[in-house]
Amino acid sequence: MQGSSIRPSGRHRLGRIDTLLAFLALPLLPACGPSLRVLSSESASVRLKANPSSRTDATDSHQLSVLTFNAGLAPGVIPNVDQRATEIADALTQAEFDVACLQEVWLPRHQKSLQAALTNGGASWLSPPPESVAGLSCGDSELTSLVSCVASHCRGESSVASCAIHSCRAELDGLSDGCAACLSADLDDPLGSLARCAAPAAEESDVSLPPKPYLLGGSYGTALVSRLPVTDVEYVSFESSMHPRGVIHAQVAHPVLGSLNVYCTHLTPFLRGMKHPPAGQFITEQSRQIERLSGLINAQSASSPLVLLGDLNTGTHGGAGSTEYQARLPQHFARLLRQTGLRRADSRAADQCTFCYGNPLQPHPDGGGLRIDHVLFRGIDPRAVGAERLFVEPALSDHYAVRAKFLL
Repeated sequence: MQGSSIRPSGRHRLGRIDTLLAFLALPLLPACGPSLRVLSSESASVRLKANPSSRTDATDSHQLSVLTFNAGLAPGVIPNVDQRATEIADALTQAEFDVACLQEVWLPRHQKSLQAALTNGGASWLSPPPESVAGLSCGDSELTSLVSCVASHCRGESSVASCAIHSCRAELDGLSDGCAACLSADLDDPLGSLARCAAPAAEESDVSLPPKPYLLGGSYGTALVSRLPVTDVEYVSFESSMHPRGVIHAQVAHPVLGSLNVYCTHLTPFLRGMKHPPAGQFITEQSRQIERLSGLINAQSASSPLVLLGDLNTGTHGGAGSTEYQARLPQHFARLLRQTGLRRADSRAADQCTFCYGNPLQPHPDGGGLRIDHVLFRGIDPRAVGAERLFVEPALSDHYAVRAKFLL
């Protein structure tokens, strides 16, 4: 990021340079994770396998409890990812919810551990497979310059990342999008990634579909967890850069509401002070995602029960005279509500940030923040609804979870 006064929202620091620095800082770990399979092309829909939960009713049949949580498991960006992944799995296992939307569970080992913990009691875990990034590589001059600089200036340093950002900035800034994406594809095997990215890219069998320079192996990082029976599920991908993005849409069976449509998403953040890949500006990208998401929601009957969960990377300010949190692309949030008729579950007590600068996992803790993690709903007429933050003390991520409870 350029300039100390600029504050990124969400995992906005997870850019090309920071991800490569994470790659350089990680110890050598054994490779793991399943083989990749290609998801849909942009703005297409793919049907996922629904794994019906063994649970047949909500915690209270006259209540609906939903949760959204950006876990912030971004290696090299937010500290202690492995320890926090274990703590997050424990916390979610014990938390009361019927449906949860998780974001930023990037690495296969964290996905596996959370899935194992949460499905042990019969819940369903629904997550899209990563986009293929096969065929990306680095030019000889890129790696030669970077490796030479790190070897010259960072040998013996306890943090190669900190050393590289100060001593090898020019080499990092000079990396192509494809090279940065290639090096970040498998953070569990950094030396293997280096060797693979140094090799010439294989000829593509379909030149009309070149690989996209997605970071972190093309991982979406999102998952929908349901303790209610899942009757149908699909994944719709959005136009995006840096990371693939889209929405998980599931239909779950609630004993009172009947068929409940659940949407789980993580929209593109507003990034400042960094080079953007060729797809366009971040604001434009999020705006198009809002349009696509609105269209998907409006395809459902206005009377059909529906909830939208996730880190939307947009939100209003904290109200008149409030200093608790600031707005982030509020025009996008207002348009989403206006176009869909969605309502805020926290409208009566929306006085707290969810991405808070006072969070100890923030790089420079102080006051203020953003409210960009949301629970929105439509087609539900609750007797009462309330929202609260979870996982605040101790902080498990640089975001706090939001849980909403509907009394039906």
